[in-house]
Amino acid sequence: MGVTFAKVRVSNPRGARARAVELDFLIDTGAITSVVPASVLRKLGIERLERQEVTLADRTKQAYAVGEAFFKLGQKGGTSKVIFAPEGVTPLLGAPHGESRDARADVDPPHAGRRCSHGLSCGGRP
Repeated sequence: MGVTFAKVRVSNPRGARARAVELDFLIDTGAITSVVPASVLRKLGIERLERQEVTLADRTKQAYAVGEAFFKLGQKGGTSKVIFAPEGVTPLLGAPHGESRDARADVDPPHAGRRCSHGLSCGGRP
């Protein structure tokens, strides 16, 4: 299985005049929660709603603040939980609710093969 990246727009679903940012996201069809650096989420005005414990790629557990964001990949979009990640973490788009086939079909193949640099950005896989 290859590593796939795609341009994804992320915005605040609760903002009346929601501005969006476009980032290069790792697409992880096995992850159920998306990951974005906390500084990006703060700039978008996304609120921390709760703390959630997640399992990292090295199988350790870590608690992170979680909010909700709107993600748009190609013509498809929707809201999802998002982890307020430390700086330097590769943004990750999870595929909740069995949407993995749709996500795979919409990505830009030229980005395949890039490696992630941090355990959190690898979607919990060893």
